[in-house]
Amino acid sequence: MKSTPFHLRTALGIIAAALSLTACSGQSASEPPAAKTSGQPVSEQKSDAGAGSVAEKQKTPEEAFYAAYKESSSDQEKIENMMSRITDLDWKTYRELQKDVPLMDETLGYLYRNRSMIKPEHYKAMFSATQNLDGAGSESYAALVSELFWADKKAAIHALSVMDNPNRRQSVVGMIAYGLSYKDTKQVKEEIAKWQADATLSSTEKEIVQELLEAVDHPY
Repeated sequence: MKSTPFHLRTALGIIAAALSLTACSGQSASEPPAAKTSGQPVSEQKSDAGAGSVAEKQKTPEEAFYAAYKESSSDQEKIENMMSRITDLDWKTYRELQKDVPLMDETLGYLYRNRSMIKPEHYKAMFSATQNLDGAGSESYAALVSELFWADKKAAIHALSVMDNPNRRQSVVGMIAYGLSYKDTKQVKEEIAKWQADATLSSTEKEIVQELLEAVDHPY
């Protein structure tokens, strides 16, 4: 058999190499590298993400409030988050989340120390959280809400006036009066009367101020 001329063999080699390179390039363009995965099937990954969301949604109000209290953030952010979750809080349920520590006392103490960060728009939520306070908790709560009232009387009276539960409102008025009893009663009444004279109040707000003045006289 005759051997293929050298120049023909060279030409065939170049063509074969070009075809091979073209085939490789075409495969890269039409078939991109597979994306890296976590090792789990996509369906399982989606399921895990969904499970986390469901768990978050299933937190009780007390658990959500506790999570806000324990989060690592600035005091201002923490207070904001706690106030957004304190509405209608049940303190008995909250205490039971950590039975080995006085959780309610610690939490109310924290709120009292940072009361300047509790904004007027938080007052209504704060005032709604009176359910199942024990003796020590009632003392701490009274100290807190009385200071909030003293800091912004208009906001406190307005928050009381828009509360949905009249019995709870009366309870908070009594606790504010109890907290104020640690101040000079005469001075407190004079201060409230002076503020009331200059304030523009609705009929409901005026009634609440009167209730408060009466309660200041008989706080126990």
